[in-house]
Amino acid sequence: MSEVRSNKQMLLNEALRSLVVFIAPLSQAQRVHRRLEAALIDVFYAADPPSYRFQDAGMVAHRRRADETPLAVTSSPTGLFHGLPDAFEA
Repeated sequence: MSEVRSNKQMLLNEALRSLVVFIAPLSQAQRVHRRLEAALIDVFYAADPPSYRFQDAGMVAHRRRADETPLAVTSSPTGLFHGLPDAFEA
């Protein structure tokens, strides 16, 4: 049992070493923030393994409603971003 735990711990440590968190101030309304978060969740859930398979399934997401105009999101990271496309909608 401890061997399995050690292996999982090693894999998690390896994944966390490459993790970088970016925080950007957004001046838009909270609804826009939530739509962006939901779009990112959807992008990450749809990514090919092993990218972004660590998040909890069933996260609460406030997706775009049918009566809302889609927001075009463009990603231009300066570093490596696994699973994040160059463009998507929120």
